Amino acid sequence: MVDSARIAKDNGAKVVVITNYDETELTRIADEVVLISSHIYMDDEKFINTQIASLFVLDILTYTLLENDKWMENRKKTLDSINRYG
Repeated sequence: MVDSARIAKDNGAKVVVITNYDETELTRIADEVVLISSHIYMDDEKFINTQIASLFVLDILTYTLLENDKWMENRKKTLDSINRYG
């Protein structure tokens, strides 16, 4: 993941990271970081971390981005690079 983010950044892409860890190599590379909660960090034994909210945000972000033809082409380039360099 870190290598993919570096390659993307080196090729002019904006890197957005959605994570529950705020100080990592990946977050240092990122242009934007979206922090989500985790049951590990909650001081509430009744808290259940379903990840539904974070998946919903990811779905909306992806759907919105892929309405743009240029960004859709960039997505294709990204997937091609991941498949090539794996």
